Amino acid sequence: MADLNPLEPGDVPYPQYSVTTTQPVDAIPVVKGVVYTKNAAGDLVAVVATLVDGIYQATADIEVAGTAGENSVQCLGPRSRMVFTTQIAGLIVGEDVYVVPTTTDVTNIVAAALYLGKIFEIYTLNSDSTSKKITEVGDKVIVETVGP
Repeated sequence: MADLNPLEPGDVPYPQYSVTTTQPVDAIPVVKGVVYTKNAAGDLVAVVATLVDGIYQATADIEVAGTAGENSVQCLGPRSRMVFTTQIAGLIVGEDVYVVPTTTDVTNIVAAALYLGKIFEIYTLNSDSTSKKITEVGDKVIVETVGP
């Protein structure tokens, strides 16, 4: 049977296991599903290899940047289960995954990648609607992220 309401990055797959908060945003536009971190002022900024203070996935867009602290957005925070799209094949449930700075892609260990958490579930199903055991490129996975 077709999934009529498929989850996308930024959606809340398990509300009971989600830490959802409203976070102030630095002077940047925000894209639903993209992972952000906090700067020294406590505002959300793009993730870079040298600046990581928590991992937050936006649940909505903010198209106009505004000034630092002017806008805020709801986010899934550390210790949440988040949806990501894989960019590599061969990932399995329980495997450690990493996020490449400034993207929403879950990948294996690569240069400048940051630890995200473990795959909790492969969300994409096989063509016969059975659960997948191994990911393919473009599959959706639910990742249980690490705490601060």
